[in-house]
Amino acid sequence: MPKKYLLSYCFKLIAMNLTLGLSFAGYYYFLHRESSSQYWPALLVIFSAVNFAFHLFLIQSFLKRPAVFFRSFLLLTVLKLLIYSSVIIIFILQINKGMADFLISFLIIYLAFTIFEVFELIKISKKNIIN
Repeated sequence: MPKKYLLSYCFKLIAMNLTLGLSFAGYYYFLHRESSSQYWPALLVIFSAVNFAFHLFLIQSFLKRPAVFFRSFLLLTVLKLLIYSSVIIIFILQINKGMADFLISFLIIYLAFTIFEVFELIKISKKNIIN
């Protein structure tokens, strides 16, 4: 796998994390909410780790056998949904107050990472920048 592509992907992932993190921090800081969710940093770490690991696996499966890529993508999507569902269940069992803030934070981060992943996969498939 080309290091240039991997480095570019890492920089984009870090930039998205910084953008989301600063957005959440500014939102909770400037609104002075008592019920601010302190769980969004953990969510960012979980989503970043899962997306990075799964993206690497998808790229490797694409390089080895492009015909297997679709099955790998579907398998990883199901695995991600199971991981994210278990994260929701674990956090909901731990949270006493601020459940709505947690769920809204989760939804925003999930949508951002899903959109990011889709754009990266489209870029790979159209331009074939990995080879």
